[in-house]
Amino acid sequence: MFRRAAHGLGIAIDNAARAVYRKALGLRIPAARIRLADIEADRDFCAQRLEDACADVNYWRGQLDCAEKALQQAEWEHSRLLHGLDKTLKQRKEFS
Repeated sequence: MFRRAAHGLGIAIDNAARAVYRKALGLRIPAARIRLADIEADRDFCAQRLEDACADVNYWRGQLDCAEKALQQAEWEHSRLLHGLDKTLKQRKEFS
């Protein structure tokens, strides 16, 4: 019961303070709230964009790793084929 009364008293004090602020400061408090909300929305937007960018970086880094592995494999195959071709040509020259 005391908790409920204290909560009610807190709300009453908050409402009274708001009324005093409105009388003393005019529309500055609502304008400040709107500005605060805009800045928070901007911060949330930036955080989301950063998260998306990090996800993109991770995706493309994975794609780059796969491409580099495929390139290494292709270079190895190419080298092996050239080495085999050189061996074959040397053997043909020896028999000729």
